[in-house]
Amino acid sequence: MDARTYPGKGLSILQLAFALNEELKRTASSPFITLDQISQLDNDISAALTTIREWRNTFSHINRLPFDILSLIPIHLPSQKDRFRASFVCRHWRRTFLQRAESWSELDLSKGEDYVKTLLERAKGSQLVVNVGWSGHQEVPTSTMSLLSPHTNQIRDLGFGFAYHGWADIQRFIDNNPGPFPLLDTLTFDLATQGHLGISEVMVPPSTRLFSTAVNLKNFRFYTTSAWTPPLSHFVFPNLVVFDFTVRPWGPFCALQLLDFLETSPMLQRLKINVMESTSLHGIPQERVVVLPNVKDIDVTVTYIDPGYEIATYISCPSVASMVLTINEGIDTMISEGIFPTPDLWNAIIRQYTRSPVEELTLSLNTIGIITCTLTLRTSDATVIELCLVVRTHGTDSNEAHREVFTEVTNTILDHPQLANVKRVSICHNYDCLDTTPTTHISNEAGRLFKSLGPLDELTIYRCDVQPYSRFFLSTLEDHPEEPTVFPPIKKLTILHPTFQSNEAFTATVLGLARSRNALGVPFECLMVRAERLPGEFEEELRPWVGNVEYCYEGLYDES
Repeated sequence: MDARTYPGKGLSILQLAFALNEELKRTASSPFITLDQISQLDNDISAALTTIREWRNTFSHINRLPFDILSLIPIHLPSQKDRFRASFVCRHWRRTFLQRAESWSELDLSKGEDYVKTLLERAKGSQLVVNVGWSGHQEVPTSTMSLLSPHTNQIRDLGFGFAYHGWADIQRFIDNNPGPFPLLDTLTFDLATQGHLGISEVMVPPSTRLFSTAVNLKNFRFYTTSAWTPPLSHFVFPNLVVFDFTVRPWGPFCALQLLDFLETSPMLQRLKINVMESTSLHGIPQERVVVLPNVKDIDVTVTYIDPGYEIATYISCPSVASMVLTINEGIDTMISEGIFPTPDLWNAIIRQYTRSPVEELTLSLNTIGIITCTLTLRTSDATVIELCLVVRTHGTDSNEAHREVFTEVTNTILDHPQLANVKRVSICHNYDCLDTTPTTHISNEAGRLFKSLGPLDELTIYRCDVQPYSRFFLSTLEDHPEEPTVFPPIKKLTILHPTFQSNEAFTATVLGLARSRNALGVPFECLMVRAERLPGEFEEELRPWVGNVEYCYEGLYDES
C-alpha cells in the first residue's frame, strides 16, 4: 500500500484536507446555520481526524509489515483468546486478521451461542475444529449445537469432552447435526464417569451407527471410563488410519467387540489399546485372528494379567515395525508367577509379530520406586517388540519383588524360541543399593541367561553395577578349574556409565573379567568403557588381556 494514500477511501491526505476545508467554508458562509448542520460538521471532522490518525499509523514499523506476513501472526498464537486480543491492537491489524478465515476456525461450543455465531461468521468456508464440552461440566444447549447443522460439511476435527453427560449428549449432538461429515478427519471422545446421572439414562443404545457419514475419517481417539460404553459395533470407519482406544468399563471388557471393529478397519496403520479393567474373551473362537496388513505400530496395555496378554494373539500385523505389550499391575503382595506370558503365549506373539530372526535383545530394569521392566527384541529387518511390566510394590518387600521380577523376565528370555540367533544383548539395571542376597540372586540369574546364549557380537552393560553380571565369569576358573563353565564368545564388551562403589572395585572387576576370558581362550576382541571417572592406568592394565581397548571420559548422561 502507498503510504501517501488514504486507506480505504482512495483519497490522498491533501485531497482529504481540501475537502474538509471546503466544507468549513461552505458552512461558515451560510446565513443560517442549524444545529443539524453543526452536528454533521462535527461528525465529518471526527471522521477526518480518525482517517488522519489511521494514515499516520501506517508509518509505524509494526504496520509496515507486508500483508502476507502480518496475516500469519494469528496462526502462531497459542490460543483463541490470544487471537482475540491481537485483533484489538489497532484497526489495521483487526481488518487484516479478520480476513484470514482459518484463524477463527476453532470453536468451543461450551462458550455460548454468541461466541459460536461470531466465529462461524469469521471462519466463512474454512475447515472447522469443533470441541463440545471441554471447558466445563455444564450442559451445552441444544440451540448451540444446532448452529453447526449448516456447517457439518466443513468440520475437520470433532472432539467431545464430557465429565457427566457423556453418551446422551453425543446422541443429542448427532440428532441435531446428522451430517454429512465428508471432511471429518479426527474424532475424539474423552468421557469420564457419569457421576450423578441415573444408569438408565446412559444405557439406551443408539438406534443407528454413529457418524456413519464420516466415511473419510482417519483418526479415532476413544477414551472412556463411563458406566456404560456403546459397543464398538456402532462405529464403522473403513478408511481409519489411527485408532487410539482407552477404556475402563464397570466390569470386564468384552474383547470380541474390539476384534469385530478392527476387522472393519483394514486401512489401519497405527493401533493403541489400553484396557484398564479385566478382559473377557467370551465368544472368541480360539483360532480367530484379525489380520491388519497395514499396521506399522501397535501398542497394547492391559491392567490385569489374565487374560490381558491374549488380546495380542488374536491380532496379526504382518507389516508391523513396532509392537509394545504392557502390563500395568498394582500388587501389594509378593510377585507371583505369570506376570509375563506363558511360553506358548509368548511364542505365539513372537510368531505373529516377527518375520525375521531376533538378533538384538535389550533388558531394562528399574527398581527405584515403582518397578518397571522392559524386554525389547529387535529383528534383522528392524522390527521391534517390547514387553513391559509396571509393578507397584506398596507394602511389599521391594528387594523380594525385585528378585521375583528379575527371575520371571529371565525365564521369559530363556523361553524365547529364537534365542540362539541373538547377536547383541544390552542390559540396563538401575536399582537402589542392595544387600548381599539380592546381589547374589542377580548374579545367579545373569549366569543362567548368559549360558543359554550363543556367540555374541556385543554385550552392553549400561548404568549397572558390573560386578553381579561378571561374577559367574570370574568364578568359573576358581570354582571349576578342570571343567570351567563355557560362556558364549563375546566379540565386544561395552560398559556405559557404570555404577560402582570405588575405582578400585570397578577396576578389579573388569580386569578380572578380561583375564578370565583370556584364560578360557575366548578373549574380548574389543572392550569399550565410557565413564565419568576412572584411574589413568586403567587402559594400560587392560591391554595385555584384550585385543582393543577404547576408553572415553564422559559426564553422566542425563536421560531427561
